[in-house]
Amino acid sequence: MASTTTLLFSLLFLFFSTLNFIPLESSHSNPDISFNNNNNDGFSISLIHRDSPLSPLYNHSKTPHETRISQRLASISRMNYLSSLLHTPQKISTQISYDPDSYLYIASYYIGTPPQKVFGFIDTASDLTWTNSKTSFKSEDSTSFNSLPCKDKMFCQKLPSNQRTCKGNNPCTYLVTYADGASTTGVISQDKFRFDVSRDLGTISFGYADAASSEHFTGKDINGCLGLSRVPPFSLITQLNIKKFSHCLIKDRSKSSKMRFGSEAVIISENSTPLVDDPKYYHVKLEGISVGNTRVSVTSRQLGSIYVDTGASYTMLKNTAYEPFLKLVKTLVAKPPVKSPDDDDLEFCFNANKAEVEGLPKVTFHFKNNLDVTFANDVTYTEKEDGIWCLAIIKSSNEESVLGHFQMINLNVGYDIEENIMSLTSAYCEASTAVGGLVQAI
Repeated sequence: MASTTTLLFSLLFLFFSTLNFIPLESSHSNPDISFNNNNNDGFSISLIHRDSPLSPLYNHSKTPHETRISQRLASISRMNYLSSLLHTPQKISTQISYDPDSYLYIASYYIGTPPQKVFGFIDTASDLTWTNSKTSFKSEDSTSFNSLPCKDKMFCQKLPSNQRTCKGNNPCTYLVTYADGASTTGVISQDKFRFDVSRDLGTISFGYADAASSEHFTGKDINGCLGLSRVPPFSLITQLNIKKFSHCLIKDRSKSSKMRFGSEAVIISENSTPLVDDPKYYHVKLEGISVGNTRVSVTSRQLGSIYVDTGASYTMLKNTAYEPFLKLVKTLVAKPPVKSPDDDDLEFCFNANKAEVEGLPKVTFHFKNNLDVTFANDVTYTEKEDGIWCLAIIKSSNEESVLGHFQMINLNVGYDIEENIMSLTSAYCEASTAVGGLVQAI
């Protein structure tokens, strides 16, 4: 079914994700948004998986078979999207395609005065926080809403002249037309944000979308996105001056996971690896892979870096790493391959009971600084049907590797931007959420 709002968000998100915003002093900068980690100042938000019964997008009629297929397609779509960002010049592109179903985790938060509750996808690869004027936040009901003027130098004047449709002191409006004829319009705006209705985090600049051509896109309506990349000035991380955050994902989708910011973030420095020097994305050096006690025959140079992305379902390895990895897995599992019941071309499936799977050699990723992360077999393999298991680490559709959310289940992932490290610690995430700290796995 054609959806005006879905097209609107998809194009608006893409539009801002591919812009090279340059941080300049603005008359609309707001000193009260600074987030001070040294004052024991932190907060947390609940993360809901898109396919969870708690999700506003939960499809009650979707079968497990359909859910599994959509997860694999989402991983591929997400990889293609990330690749398009990585290999496209930082300017508006009318050629990039973008699939909103590649998002996986949703958070609720509040915008405006009085606060209005909205839902948005979490994206560590996006710099823009944006929302939808059609299905969620209503600016006319907020006394603190402010649209930026066309003359604003920090944001509006950085838009290309053929996309900026405003003049003089009018609001900063824009029109973007893409290669397929699709278009989107909106206003760059500011308002107060809260992640707890009682706590005002300050004024945030965000994209406020108001119209789009609907005939070029079909899909689901979504409210917006929280951009958590490191790129100033739009990223929530830079606007709030957040120095660290973390998340611990629970396997049970009937329950919510936690993402923690500032002083609440859980960073285990002894289980850390340096972040690759990149002003936007979060990725780390992968130096080796083992299955059991056997090292995969691949060099650290061939492995390169791996992007850490909650938007991807399954971990994806580029071909030079995946082929020798798959060969070793097949050798050590030592079971005849069978076809995936979902006909989703997963590379390796086999018949086994749960006890047999639990006894298989475990996969370990070796990161720079001698950080070894061993994955439990219930996140290395996924049970498709009773007795049919498939390897849940798949081949990338391009030459990038991504650590997906399925392998991050029961893994505390900490992003320390100030120290430029990422910590990866095996944990019992459900118990950690219950106690408000970290319960490490033994």
